[in-house]
Amino acid sequence: MKKIQLFGYNEELHDKITCKKGDFKKQINNIKKKQKKTIDIKFNKLNFYCIDKIITFALRLKKEKIIIKQPFSVKPLNNILNNWNKQINKYKQKLRKNNISITTNNELIELLDNLQKKSNEQDENDLLRLLGIISETIFIGPNQLLLDINNRCNTECVYCWIHSPHIKKKTYSMDQYKKPKEISFEIFKRIIDDATKIGVEDIVMVGDGEPTIHSQFNKLIKYINKKGLSTMLFSNGLTFNEKKIKAIVDNNVGTLQISISAATPKTYIKLHPSTKKQEFMNLKKNIKKLAKYKHKKKNKRLRIVIVNVINNLNYHELVKMTNFAWKVGANEVGFQLIDLRDYSMYLKLSKEQITRVKKDFKKIRLLTKIYYLLSFGKFFVGHHLDRQLENINFNTGDWSENVYTKRGCFIGWWFAYYRLNDIFTFCCSIKEVEKLKHLRFKDIWFSDNYNKFRIAGKYLKENKDLEFKDGRKLFESKCNNCDNTGHLNKIQRLIKEFELEKFVFNKFEETK
Repeated sequence: MKKIQLFGYNEELHDKITCKKGDFKKQINNIKKKQKKTIDIKFNKLNFYCIDKIITFALRLKKEKIIIKQPFSVKPLNNILNNWNKQINKYKQKLRKNNISITTNNELIELLDNLQKKSNEQDENDLLRLLGIISETIFIGPNQLLLDINNRCNTECVYCWIHSPHIKKKTYSMDQYKKPKEISFEIFKRIIDDATKIGVEDIVMVGDGEPTIHSQFNKLIKYINKKGLSTMLFSNGLTFNEKKIKAIVDNNVGTLQISISAATPKTYIKLHPSTKKQEFMNLKKNIKKLAKYKHKKKNKRLRIVIVNVINNLNYHELVKMTNFAWKVGANEVGFQLIDLRDYSMYLKLSKEQITRVKKDFKKIRLLTKIYYLLSFGKFFVGHHLDRQLENINFNTGDWSENVYTKRGCFIGWWFAYYRLNDIFTFCCSIKEVEKLKHLRFKDIWFSDNYNKFRIAGKYLKENKDLEFKDGRKLFESKCNNCDNTGHLNKIQRLIKEFELEKFVFNKFEETK
């Protein structure tokens, strides 16, 4: 007797797996007409996590009032296959009398076996995110949550997309730029509390302004530390006084990225026209004081990174920038190409200048090896620039053009961004998913609406025109200079490292 196959508890899931629109309704009608026929529930990588819902749905089709209340738990990953087999065998025995059978396809068994063998406590959160990408659902919070905490800044970087003096004034007509604004401690606390519950690891404070000038800056990072999370802080370093230095070093800040983009006062003033020569010298002193206090407190966790946005005003200073980072006591020097916009096109690198950057970057790798040895393994050069230079378009200055349409964008599993205008945005390119209002961050993150955008990003090429609530499209010109390149490169590296490439996009075994 031919079995009736069931892959989901609703039309969307079932038809996605079978790749046959309308198949769910067809199978349900067959079941209703022929109650005595066997329902064969087929589990694979796209539906195994909702085993309780699918079995409960099948029982209802058989006019049974039984409700399965035990969902399958993917944790701990180091025992996931054993737990799956145990739960499946238990249900197989119970469902025989209801004329319901269960089968698991070979790809799912191979995937769970892979995860079980490779999992350890250190990597479990990242593996859960990778499993979410494969299964097109969500099991855990983002690795990183970025928070705008204020919209004011004490300098005007010429390449800044908010505070550059070259931006036309009409850009500031949006509500969040009409007057100084900062996040309230109440909203901050509510978001951090949720982040703690769902497995977020890093809280990033940056966004539309200089975070250290928030009126309650010290209180904010103390609260993050109290909740057991790590802070990643982006700053220009100009406000570092004794109190702020102590707050940063003493409150579990994991990474402090200090944006400078220059190695000399002359270049610094060109890129920060509202500053004076003495401010660059003060900045240098501030970082040295910070590094000295870090050493005094024997803080091995805090990583001080000097960040440089490379453009045609500073491209010749890469080696000097590296020496600067070493002399002030930083742990890393980082470089990234400028994100060009209409007001900053004059900063575009020429083909010859890019060639010079590539040449100098090779010198820097050798130089940092020396500093690495001299510091006993405590000085590095960031590799963010490598991928950008690999993909640079000499004509436009873009570095991620078509990269993610080819291999998919997985940022929806790794990153979340809350802005001062009360919205959660999909990535650094502002795309509204949901307003916080009276909702909880954890509910927004695990919502079907958010997951719809995640899955669309995975298949970016086919979903480029999908619109968010604010009318922005999933793929836009900003994606050609992706600010989340670091995350996306890390995800690709982890997929390869854990040998999961074959599970990400390939279809499961044919449904017959």
